[in-house]
Amino acid sequence: MVAFQGEHGAYGDVAARRLVPDGACIPCLEFIDVFRGLEKGHFDLGVVPVENSLEGAVTQVNDLLTTTDLKAIGEAKVQVRHCLLAVETMDYREIRLVYSHPQALAQCRDFLASHRLDGLITTPPVRPGCWPATIPGQRPQLPAPCVPICIILK
Repeated sequence: MVAFQGEHGAYGDVAARRLVPDGACIPCLEFIDVFRGLEKGHFDLGVVPVENSLEGAVTQVNDLLTTTDLKAIGEAKVQVRHCLLAVETMDYREIRLVYSHPQALAQCRDFLASHRLDGLITTPPVRPGCWPATIPGQRPQLPAPCVPICIILK
């Protein structure tokens, strides 16, 4: 079993499937859950990002690597390509707000600025991979950046 942070369809899932094509990929809510699950023997492997070419080192993961006995044994490079998804009835010209995970918003910073869109961080972060803008108690029509593979998996 291969643990990754995020949900099926997130970039962690893409990397895990690339590294271990026949492995059972298990989503974890946080990076710490991947590490603790490995330490307790719940997973055979874990796939976590150590660097983001746009935002730099993933500090939490690097901290966990230095404070545990776990070691990196492989590497996968995953191209970040977000899609902006919204409900079918929404006119894309009316989009002004985009809700997402902080990393996705940072990766889309230039696109958001050039289209005069405001990115709002979800608190707590929810469904970073395939999230069709449905925060419990919030408006369902808000668009969100999404990994292209989500279109296939959903």
